[in-house]
Amino acid sequence: MGLIDKLKRFFQNGRPSDAAESANSDAQSSEQSAPDVDKPVDAGAKTDAAVDEDSNKDKHWWMVRELEFRSQTDFKLLRTDNSACFSLGYLLFCLPRVSLADIVSATVVSSMEDYLPRVVSARDIWDMDVFSAVDYSGDNKLLIEHADEREVSVTVVCRPSLPDDKEFPSSYMVNVHLRSELDKAGSTYVRVSITCPPVFRDITPEKLPLKTKRWDLLLAYDKQDPKQKMQEYDYIKSDLMQKLKDGRRDELNQMQFDMLFEMEYLPSFHFFVAMDLVKREHYALAISMLIDVYEYLRGKWIMGKTSKGEDKIMFECLFNLGLCHNKLQMYREAMAYMDMVSPNNPYVGHIPFMKVYLQCLIDSMDIRTAYVINLEIQMLQNKEKKTQEDEKYRIHLLSVHAHYLLRNKLYMKAKELYKELLNVPDKADEALDALAFIQKQEAQNSEKKV
Repeated sequence: MGLIDKLKRFFQNGRPSDAAESANSDAQSSEQSAPDVDKPVDAGAKTDAAVDEDSNKDKHWWMVRELEFRSQTDFKLLRTDNSACFSLGYLLFCLPRVSLADIVSATVVSSMEDYLPRVVSARDIWDMDVFSAVDYSGDNKLLIEHADEREVSVTVVCRPSLPDDKEFPSSYMVNVHLRSELDKAGSTYVRVSITCPPVFRDITPEKLPLKTKRWDLLLAYDKQDPKQKMQEYDYIKSDLMQKLKDGRRDELNQMQFDMLFEMEYLPSFHFFVAMDLVKREHYALAISMLIDVYEYLRGKWIMGKTSKGEDKIMFECLFNLGLCHNKLQMYREAMAYMDMVSPNNPYVGHIPFMKVYLQCLIDSMDIRTAYVINLEIQMLQNKEKKTQEDEKYRIHLLSVHAHYLLRNKLYMKAKELYKELLNVPDKADEALDALAFIQKQEAQNSEKKV
């Protein structure tokens, strides 16, 4: 069962009954029985059915990306063809305002080069074509068949000639992530995420807080005539909308039904992709997709029109938005999203929520940290029936509390907790290192007093 079929089944309870029946009947019936406006003429070496299936899959994924592409502001400026290219230098200059003279060094890591880091010159980075960077001409079947496995990460170290104390007071990094989203049906789509982490070096209190800056784009490159592409897209969509307007939903062919599905549930597709990005620690890229999902579902939730599956996705979005923002040191945003998810939310779970929430409190140096930790420990102590998961959570709380005390130089209290953690096999090494550090700090402090 493919991803789209899984999504259809997952959201079946939230769809109208006729659409659900149409999905099941279309999946079981042959594609030849449906009126197909975009059927290929030349089957080549393959059978007609095989070519029809491949063409429909390519067209389907093209429409998915085109729908997302057109949802961007000024999307026409983000499309190109053989007559022009998108250079990385152009994007760096227009978005984070980096000039060629500002670049000190640059490193490139590519999935097409076994993720081996490669140092390149400032000029090479500046002239790098975004679409050529994710193009692949090797013999790796995975990279050939799955364009979304082609990724390029670029780390640029910059030192501005005229630094702005309020923005970037010293040398800073710009992280660029390129990911090919589609390379079929005569079009290539590349997702671009540009992130400027905050700089904590040479910062005085009056210059805080600094924020992570982030830009997310979806670029399109047409190998065919763009006008033909737009006419084809407009025709398919207008025919679909006319059938819906006339109440002729049962006349939708497989491609039109898939397009309708993506129009209605494109955010759900983004959620599954975003979860994969979170697992791979591409937090900036995941944030843009998670925000789109949340904004879409929030309106339906307020109107009371969400299904249980959509409720679950919305709260998991908020939870992961908090996690991702915290990883990028955007603590205010992280806490704002976490506050919208209660500790007892049935879709997230108390323990998973509290682990991330406590990490947000610690990283942001929130004054509530010790109080919340003690409250959680007391809650576990008062619990009559403790499970194995509760015991693991208790150990996690001890470790988090000890780290919090150590970070705030409360060595005596931290030492007591780390001694208790010596009896836990998974935490013994961490406890030994912490106790050795505490002993060293105490020795230095005693020498200063003498």
